Amino acid sequence: MKRWTISVPDDTAAEVMAELDWGDSRSAWVRDAIAMKLASDDERSQRGETPPESGVTARARAVLADTDWQDAANEPAREATLAAVEWFATQAEPQRKSAILDAVESEYADSTLWGKVLQPGLRALVDAGVCGHRRNVGYWVEEEEER
Repeated sequence: MKRWTISVPDDTAAEVMAELDWGDSRSAWVRDAIAMKLASDDERSQRGETPPESGVTARARAVLADTDWQDAANEPAREATLAAVEWFATQAEPQRKSAILDAVESEYADSTLWGKVLQPGLRALVDAGVCGHRRNVGYWVEEEEER
């Protein structure tokens, strides 16, 4: 059985809990899993710990640490690229440029976000094997190899 761990913001958790069918045992399991995740995150927060990064985020962060954006500030560009990767990692299908741009909030104007920030960052992640890309298909996260 493959396990998936998700992080959900408080407002999303509340919305999911409100929509669950209380008579369905699977709904109870999802509700309990969300409650346990939120409680765990709250405990970590109270101890001053940061939640662990997902595998893809950690791999992407390691690659992007060595990436230099010539036409943009490095740290905001890294964060915008990480946000894009984290978003399309949760999607079932590869994602195209327009969907990625819609999903990523950044301090960069839309006209420079793709060409000067996301495209160079995603290219570095594709070259490193963290992400995949095919023209006319989109971007996706590559599965991490078993070690």
